[in-house]
Amino acid sequence: MTKYIESLGAAFQIQDDIIAVISEEYAKERGIGEDIREGKRSLMVIHSVNKKDKSSERLNHILGLNTNDEELLKEAIRILIDNGSVKYAKDRASNLMEEAWRDLSKILPEGKAKGNIEQMSRYLIDRDL
Repeated sequence: MTKYIESLGAAFQIQDDIIAVISEEYAKERGIGEDIREGKRSLMVIHSVNKKDKSSERLNHILGLNTNDEELLKEAIRILIDNGSVKYAKDRASNLMEEAWRDLSKILPEGKAKGNIEQMSRYLIDRDL
């Protein structure tokens, strides 16, 4: 159960970071690229920066600016998408939950509660706000 809860927390944070970067609805409420504006080093950012190419250098520069410039924030988001970092984070969150659920489902008795936990696990990864 502990592994499941730890994985749930990590997957929730990864998905939350993804939403903060790509959700148009989130951007309407809080502004585009909130995490980028704050220079946060999310899993997506780390993945992208580790590519050690011109785009990762540019992303690092933008993150260091703590800027509100929408064009720069959009550029950083494009870099995260183009480098496959958003997909990488999405896949990582999904794999975390799938593995944790696979282990937990073996020890939970069949029933409505088990089904509800499984639904929650799937919702966590599929949510978009």
